[in-house]
Amino acid sequence: MMPTTAATTTTAATTTTATRRRRRHDDDGGGDDDDDDTTTTRRRDDDTTRRRDDDTTRRRHDDTTTTTTLIICSKRENTLKKPMMYLFKEFPTARIKQSLSQVLSQCRCDKNTTYPLAFYCTTAPKYLRSIKEQGCSGPVPALLVTERRGARFLWTCSSAACERKYRDEEQCQENAIREKTKLQNAKQQELTTLKLTYKQQEDKLNSMEEEVRKNEESILEQCGSQDLETSLKTLESEIQELQDEKGVLSSSELMYRHYIEKMQQSEPCCPLCHRGFDSHSSVTELITELNDKVSNVPALVSKKEAHLNRLQSNQREMLQLKPAYQHCARLKTLEIPSARSELEEIKKKRERVQKQLEEVKGTLTELQTREKVAKGAQGDAVVVDQLQTEVEHVKEKKSRLEKSVQEGPAQNLQDVMEEQKHVRQELNATSKELENTRCRFNSSKDEIHKLREKKNKLDNNHLKIKGELQARQQLEKKKVECEKEVKSLSLDIIDLTEKLQPANKQLEIAICEKRELQAANRTKIDNKRTEVTNCQKKVDDIIKLQTSIESYEKRGVAQNLEAVKESIQSLETEKRNLDLQKQQVGEEIDKVKTYLATQKIKERELGDNLKLREKRKEEKDLNIEIADLTEQIHRKNVKEIVKERKELVIAEQDLQKEKAFAEGSQKQLQNKVDELNTELESDIYKNAHKDYMETSINITVLEYSAKDLFTYAKAMDWAVTHFHSERMKIINTIIRTLWRQIYCGSDIDYIEIKTTSDKQGTTKRRNYNYRVVQVKGGVEIDMRGRCSGGQKILASLLIRLALAETFSAKCAFFALDEPTANLDRENINNFACALKE
Repeated sequence: MMPTTAATTTTAATTTTATRRRRRHDDDGGGDDDDDDTTTTRRRDDDTTRRRDDDTTRRRHDDTTTTTTLIICSKRENTLKKPMMYLFKEFPTARIKQSLSQVLSQCRCDKNTTYPLAFYCTTAPKYLRSIKEQGCSGPVPALLVTERRGARFLWTCSSAACERKYRDEEQCQENAIREKTKLQNAKQQELTTLKLTYKQQEDKLNSMEEEVRKNEESILEQCGSQDLETSLKTLESEIQELQDEKGVLSSSELMYRHYIEKMQQSEPCCPLCHRGFDSHSSVTELITELNDKVSNVPALVSKKEAHLNRLQSNQREMLQLKPAYQHCARLKTLEIPSARSELEEIKKKRERVQKQLEEVKGTLTELQTREKVAKGAQGDAVVVDQLQTEVEHVKEKKSRLEKSVQEGPAQNLQDVMEEQKHVRQELNATSKELENTRCRFNSSKDEIHKLREKKNKLDNNHLKIKGELQARQQLEKKKVECEKEVKSLSLDIIDLTEKLQPANKQLEIAICEKRELQAANRTKIDNKRTEVTNCQKKVDDIIKLQTSIESYEKRGVAQNLEAVKESIQSLETEKRNLDLQKQQVGEEIDKVKTYLATQKIKERELGDNLKLREKRKEEKDLNIEIADLTEQIHRKNVKEIVKERKELVIAEQDLQKEKAFAEGSQKQLQNKVDELNTELESDIYKNAHKDYMETSINITVLEYSAKDLFTYAKAMDWAVTHFHSERMKIINTIIRTLWRQIYCGSDIDYIEIKTTSDKQGTTKRRNYNYRVVQVKGGVEIDMRGRCSGGQKILASLLIRLALAETFSAKCAFFALDEPTANLDRENINNFACALKE
């Protein structure tokens, strides 16, 4: 891990080196002429160094030419504490003069105050010269000798109240950044939740629409263009008609057979109108027709049964689709519109939260940018303090030099001033020429960049056109092939149509001949069938007559005729005897009937007596009850009884209504129960309980697994964070010890690595940000951009040593690939001693 230091040396290190040189010169004594020449040479070296710093600063401030940033820092009793950013403003360059006057008017105080403010202005330094004209009552010294491209430093004064005011403004700005960060995290979390909810709702809506589409396809496949209810009613009517026709056909067979039997008797008549026939041939024809109908009945019945079975199977399938149809209607009318409305609301809320999040991000970015710029000016405040000290030393040296110059010849000082003026003019001319060259270079660079972008666009367009041209050529080739194929197919079609015309004519002639032959054969067959049936009937009649004659001869009817007559006479005598017996038995039956009648009358009389006794007993009981009721009526008020009767009548009517309503509800519930039972018996809900148990078990397992994973992740995050903090403490301890042991300077007490962690996005991944800080007198500032090359190299080596000692203590090798050219001899020796130890 490399330290986060700046790549270039800043003004702070250079100014510190120049201050040390001047202090050494003051200690040695600066009154002699040789010392003056040395001082002039050193001044020129310092001016050269400042010019280099100015070039570095110009590169840093080339991008700040349209807006001006004003930062006010605090200094207390000539001892620079941690700079506090009391005021931070951005405004166009054209308004800098007006804005500075407003700021200075707020910072007015007494002349003897000891709490000055440092102003740092990033652009347009010429307007700072007009601050004296704003009437500031505090001491406003001349501008410092040190100038930067686009920046100057100026000292003025402020009161303690103004300092408190600016401190409050800084605290408010930090609170605002903190609140905006919390708001941004909350909005980000809310936006993530809304996105997840939107996706789930969208998936739910898509699944419902897919379910509706599948159900509609199945219903359309089964019912066609009609509705399910209409199709069911049509099917029911068709099934009823077919059942009636089937019953008629089944009964017609028996009826036709009965008619045939009647017409086969000796004197047949019409079974419907009971009129006789003109001839025997008409009877024969009618019997033949009825036989044909009887023979066709089984085929017609089987045909009707097959059609009926097919319709009943369609009806069963439609009844199975009825729950899906009702569910589909419920989805289309209720659930899908509500889901769409919820989806629209979630979308609007998501867009609103997205807009709020973008606004919060913009505000937070602006505040963080301002805070970053303000914190970046802290090092410049340190430089201001050092320059102030240097100014005091220069003033003292100037007074000594003036004294020494007054003692010497005046011509030498004038020559020196002229030479200085000439050098300054040359320097200004060189700076202007350098600035013009840089401007031309930047404009040429921008123009080259624009030309490159234009070239890239033209290349992209060229490639795109080339691809489209190739695609067009391929399409043209395909078009030519298709046209050739179409032409060949059209020729084939013409040939086939020409060949097909004579064949069609022959086919039509053959069909006509076939029809004529079929009609002729049908008439011949019918005629022959009638002749055959007539002959068969005649044969049957002859056979019946012959069989009756033969049976008569075989039975010997003539011989047995006398025996039959004798038996008839004996039977008549027996009949007369039986008639007499019957008459006697009838008289006895009449006697029994009269006796039974008298007994029934007696029984009825006895029953009436018993009922009379019971009624009399009931009469007594009722009289007693009436007497009790009359007594109660006399005791009670008649109005109360009437009122109670009305209430009871009303209650009875209410109960009757509730009973009727309950019976209607019961019927509806029973119908609903039947429908639900039918629906539960279908394949869709047959295994509902099993599926529910499996899904419930899976969800429970997933929930517990998610809880366990969250616990493990939390424990792992805590362990990693704890391990990281412990290792960083060890690394910082080692770096602090090695720095104090090796570094021989006094401007930095020690250095250490600062870490900040945060969780980014919905994945909650922890990110660590590292930065190297330098500490002096308990004040921490970032090391980036404020250290020299030697300090940066030494910090890199020490950080690598600390990392190696912490994480690779058992490895005895250390690869040193850092250049040590910028280290001075003393630090190199101390580093070597530390490595040896």
